[in-house]
Amino acid sequence: MKDRQGHPLWIQDKKDLLRLHETRVEMDVHASEEQLDYIRSDDRITDIIISSSTDAIDSLYYIKSLIKTLKEIPHVTAVRLVSMKFNTAPEAYTRAVVNTLGDLNSLCVVNPLRLEIETWFTLSHEITPAHAKLARRLNNKGISVYCNTALLGGVNDGDAQIHSLAYTVRKAGLEFHHLYVAGLPIQEKWNTDHPVDSYDVVDIATKVRREGSGREIPRYMISTCLGEVDYGLTSSFVHDNGHLKIKLGCYDVPYYKGLDENFVLPQGVTTDPDGSPVVPIKGLLKTNPFPVS
Repeated sequence: MKDRQGHPLWIQDKKDLLRLHETRVEMDVHASEEQLDYIRSDDRITDIIISSSTDAIDSLYYIKSLIKTLKEIPHVTAVRLVSMKFNTAPEAYTRAVVNTLGDLNSLCVVNPLRLEIETWFTLSHEITPAHAKLARRLNNKGISVYCNTALLGGVNDGDAQIHSLAYTVRKAGLEFHHLYVAGLPIQEKWNTDHPVDSYDVVDIATKVRREGSGREIPRYMISTCLGEVDYGLTSSFVHDNGHLKIKLGCYDVPYYKGLDENFVLPQGVTTDPDGSPVVPIKGLLKTNPFPVS
């Protein structure tokens, strides 16, 4: 089982739900009653990500039924639809589609269920007036659109490029959500031959912080086989026989055991003396001198 970016997940529940985090579950639009019972049984789950082999807006018939069921689960408060068509075919969001999405967005006081859209952009020139118009129409329905970006060596790993993207994303009415520094499958393939230097990430963060609006600043993330971590905050670099690895400071084995009693560390993952997992990472270089754990 893989996540929506093709990354092998650290856990595959027997019911084929993807448990990405204590509070998050990813599922296909064709959910079984067994899968829904799993969500009902764990009140730590608050966010549902709906993805499928086709774009979310091509599956609205099934999504409407699924969201109706999820709304009856009190601890589920947000549903996010993964949609690359927001980027590649904004015209697919017809008036009927936008109105349907608006009807599914429940921002009431009792049992609210917030609807969100997740999409991906790489460079600022991809964002057109059509995207801004669509974002405004969705915003008017109370629906936020979140933009994620993968940092690719030689493509968009310059500070000016990400600053321009952050500005354009915000101007278009989107939320710049996650900037993935490393770990996504596309990065493992591309950045192996075109590595991103951690020093460049510092330059990017500095320029966006210094010259951008505070609302333009994304979260800098690393995706791993054991979940996502914040770059430089909940993760740190570890050198192991010349190989760069990432220590996940916010997780330990008991955390994963709490989600799956049969959990075992994936091959190649170790733990340091304080119990934090240490995972391999590809496509990232460390040449800047900040401390290494």
